[in-house]
Amino acid sequence: MRTGTCQLELFEQALAEVLADAGVRYVLRRHPVRAQEVRDTRHAQLATLQAHVAKQNPYLTDHPRANAQGALQSAWRGQKSCALLTGSH
Repeated sequence: MRTGTCQLELFEQALAEVLADAGVRYVLRRHPVRAQEVRDTRHAQLATLQAHVAKQNPYLTDHPRANAQGALQSAWRGQKSCALLTGSH
């Protein structure tokens, strides 16, 4: 190894190794900054969804003809890209 070619501090965390077809080998590591960004996004989506539920529940209680299915569809429309509703991670 040439001096300065590889940053050894990148490999202080646990690594994962994936062997793909055709003998390709991938070495993966967790990116802590990106993981925090994903976590923050998930928490923001959850807070938005909880606020929507908190707003809709009293309305549904006070209006007997109100449709819970319509409120659910409204939540889906407002959060199309929300991983919490779509089930993607």
